[in-house]
Amino acid sequence: MRKLSDNERVILCAALVSEQGKVSLVRLLEECIRRFPREFSWRGTKYPDTAKLEKRAWSCRTDRGWLIGTPSDGFYVLTGAGIAAALEVARRIGIALPDDALGKWSKDILGDIKDSAAFRSFLDNKDVTLHEVAVSVGLPPEATRRQVKYALRTVLGEAKRARIQPIVSFVAYCEEKLNLKNDPGK
Repeated sequence: MRKLSDNERVILCAALVSEQGKVSLVRLLEECIRRFPREFSWRGTKYPDTAKLEKRAWSCRTDRGWLIGTPSDGFYVLTGAGIAAALEVARRIGIALPDDALGKWSKDILGDIKDSAAFRSFLDNKDVTLHEVAVSVGLPPEATRRQVKYALRTVLGEAKRARIQPIVSFVAYCEEKLNLKNDPGK
């Protein structure tokens, strides 16, 4: 089994301590340090490296599109892609995420895609825009190609696990129409 990245550790902890998809920055830092003390401490010491943790949380927000919010807000909100990523990480390491912690997002992530404009375009065999696809996977409309590509991969894994073939086909359609398959995406 592949080791978890620091971003994956952070999103897992965010999902574990979130309340209706919302997680306070302080609570997130506490959970990361409690669950992964060695990975999030100063090298060779028992003291937590909060700067590293904040950097990873910021990366989950800006690079991955898993979180919305800023440290000045005092909390983050998990996006649909963040929920899907947390579910995938939890499945890989064999733990269950509490349903109440994820609120409606854990139950509706794939349903939200089916209700989206991008999914309707897919059903009508029309072109989709990057913005439509971003919104359909729980990202803000201004998300980057890289964030959309990663979110689609995460949704693909969740759709395959749940055996929802229309969503699997939708992801392939979006990757093809937006030319994301071989695009490094910035």
